[in-house]
Amino acid sequence: MPYDEKDPFDQAAWWFMSFTCEDCGTTLEYQQSQHADGSDDFFHEYAQRAKQIGWSVIPREGQSAEWQILCPVCVAKHETRV
Repeated sequence: MPYDEKDPFDQAAWWFMSFTCEDCGTTLEYQQSQHADGSDDFFHEYAQRAKQIGWSVIPREGQSAEWQILCPVCVAKHETRV
């Protein structure tokens, strides 16, 4: 499946070039790709990996950062607070 401009995970991966948790600063390392670094296919693959392992990308409106990005550990912490 190719890069999907409507998928917030694909958008965030392409825009920020990495997934870094807004709460704890953890960065998702991803270097096992058959695609060229920086290509749409690479960012799609990276984004889908983040989604698969439980990262959260929540679109925002009217703020400087367009997405709230959280690692799986911080996603779980936020869910237990609700």
